[in-house]
Amino acid sequence: MSFFISDSLKDVLSEEDLEAKSPIKIIEEEEKLNIHFYNDAVEGFSCELISMDFCEAQDVIKIVTSQKVLANIFKCANKNVDYSLFLNGIQYLENSGTLVLDKIEVNKEDNYVTCKIDIDKRSY
Repeated sequence: MSFFISDSLKDVLSEEDLEAKSPIKIIEEEEKLNIHFYNDAVEGFSCELISMDFCEAQDVIKIVTSQKVLANIFKCANKNVDYSLFLNGIQYLENSGTLVLDKIEVNKEDNYVTCKIDIDKRSY
């Protein structure tokens, strides 16, 4: 079977591509683990989770977020928050405690912010 390829597409597609002789690449979408925070002070918001250390008295969380969402984190600082992890749209590990902003690093080149947050759990 033969196909005509216009001059504008010759650098992009070959006849082999159309005949399925070349390997087909499947690009899978990368799933990110997010943490969602919510309390009475702000509408709920999510951030991309980098790491999380679970402890009885305190969870230590490292996130990546935008400067826009950072304003919501500031509003929650030293206040009680509820938080949970989201993977594939399903909520896991609901918990609550006092949000303490420990460290902020701004990446001006890529316009994102990395934060280290401590959550002091209410039961302790």
